[in-house]
Amino acid sequence: MPLFNRRKQPATLTIEDDAVRFVRLKSTQPLVVDVAEEVKLPPNTVVEGKIVDAEALVVILEGTLKEWGIAKRDVQFLAPDTYVMIRKVPYPDDIEPDELKGHFFIEIGSTIYLPFDDPVFDVVPCTLNEESKEAILIASKESILDKYEEVLKAAKLNPVVADIGPLALYR
Repeated sequence: MPLFNRRKQPATLTIEDDAVRFVRLKSTQPLVVDVAEEVKLPPNTVVEGKIVDAEALVVILEGTLKEWGIAKRDVQFLAPDTYVMIRKVPYPDDIEPDELKGHFFIEIGSTIYLPFDDPVFDVVPCTLNEESKEAILIASKESILDKYEEVLKAAKLNPVVADIGPLALYR
């Protein structure tokens, strides 16, 4: 292992109905863009955030990733906004922050209803109001995210993070 080997940041991709986009920043303070790339997608490749033609998307990705310098890399991708739900929800006082995920795992489907059958979620304590305990519940449709992961792996990428647009912009 080289002595001064810098660990590469995962590449960030957005796959939308009209295009696949990749941006790499040189710095965040001040904001300096190093690379911004886009490849247009044929109609009906991705429709309303759902991958319809996975084979065509893999071919397009394989053709552009090497050109963009991100072939065979770790990638993070954005979950399609259509399949993302963010909600502030209360939780009982006796639940500790490290028990939140387990608590909400039990509550989803019984007292907390989501707009999709197969959710994958994360939960973060919200400390804006000291009087009541609340958390931010972020959920997406697992089968949709699995399809994105499958396509990225078929294009010889290693998906490591599925993010959501508002949080990715914040980061």
